[in-house]
Amino acid sequence: MNSSIFYGVGMAALIALNAQLTFDPLPSEQAGSLLAPLLVLAVVFFMVFMGIRGERNRAGGLSFAAAMKRGLAIGAVGGVLTGAYFWYYFSIVNPQFTPALLAQQEARFLADSLAAGEIESRLAVLQRQFSPGGQFFSNMASVLFFSLIFSILSSFLLTRGFREIADRPRDTDA
Repeated sequence: MNSSIFYGVGMAALIALNAQLTFDPLPSEQAGSLLAPLLVLAVVFFMVFMGIRGERNRAGGLSFAAAMKRGLAIGAVGGVLTGAYFWYYFSIVNPQFTPALLAQQEARFLADSLAAGEIESRLAVLQRQFSPGGQFFSNMASVLFFSLIFSILSSFLLTRGFREIADRPRDTDA
């Protein structure tokens, strides 16, 4: 279980570092880079895969169910810590982000001549999504979801598919 904590903490730390390096402190009119979310997916896959692979190598083999449990444990630790980081970011580090986003979106909705009730409804949704609690749950759920997907893939590859992925060269008859 300690390796699940190790890989989960590593996952959350790398996601937080990615956010610190790629987040604009205030909302921007420009579209963000696609590289940042792809890096997050790569980090989640890498940590889940390496955690399952490490446990398989340590134990001398691993069943599909045990590999899935390991991957989900890594995702649970990483998800909770990632959610906690984003709660901290939106409540302590950058509490001005959500009010700035709401003001920006309200101006955009007014420019689009939306009805007052529609504007109020859309702003309420944004307020919930970008509140610290909303960020905690959405980021935690995202990491857990992708950890589940990558656990299935990694468990299959490491227990049923390619048992020798990058472990040792294949013996060939000459």
